Amino acid sequence: MTILEPRMRLTLTAAGHKWDALRVSAPLGEQLIAALDFRCGDVMRDGHTRLFLIPPGTGDFVTAPGVAVYGRGRHLLIPAMDLTVPPGPHWVRQVPRERRITSVVALNVALLEVTL
Repeated sequence: MTILEPRMRLTLTAAGHKWDALRVSAPLGEQLIAALDFRCGDVMRDGHTRLFLIPPGTGDFVTAPGVAVYGRGRHLLIPAMDLTVPPGPHWVRQVPRERRITSVVALNVALLEVTL
């Protein structure tokens, strides 16, 4: 389903099929992007949070304070791929198509690094 807002160009997309999403605060998200470096996939900004795309069905393997997982049965507004500035949800990091999904193992390691 596409949201009919021509300036925003957002699509309401079901999580849990091609990806799950992991939502963290902006400061934690920026630390994770730096810690993950080349292992980091696409990251979306939505207000004061960052969303990382992870493999579908793997969200249960991430158990850290301040982390929310969006899996099957949840929906997110996903911006068009060329939206990289506010207002509204937009991409703060984009990588080649084959690396858009961040490994949940790498994400857990990075979470440990930045929260200890």
